[in-house]
Amino acid sequence: MKSKIKIKIRNCDIEVETKRHLSPEIIRKIFRLLPMESYAYQKEEDLFIKLDLGLGARQKIPDLDKGDMFYNIEQSNLGITNNSRKANTKEIKIGRVTKGMEHIKKFDGIIIVKILVV
Repeated sequence: MKSKIKIKIRNCDIEVETKRHLSPEIIRKIFRLLPMESYAYQKEEDLFIKLDLGLGARQKIPDLDKGDMFYNIEQSNLGITNNSRKANTKEIKIGRVTKGMEHIKKFDGIIIVKILVV
């Protein structure tokens, strides 16, 4: 089953198609929290959105492709990768950006983002 969420960063919208089969428990918990506001920051090329779901270890994925959305259990945040790379041991892929990838770019400091169900 696929569901979409929209992330609003400043005046930009990013749409993500989540894929429940990748991690049903994580997706279910995220949708229970929506709509919500959180803090986002950029580290290297990736965008991170603070979101504590209170989860433990899950099955690791080997790689993340540009545009993949993942949940980082150790850091308690959602992430969107801007470059293909190896996933670390605490990252679980949960979906893919379908619109607005061009808005994942460098910005300074911490900003507030809104996450909505589409």
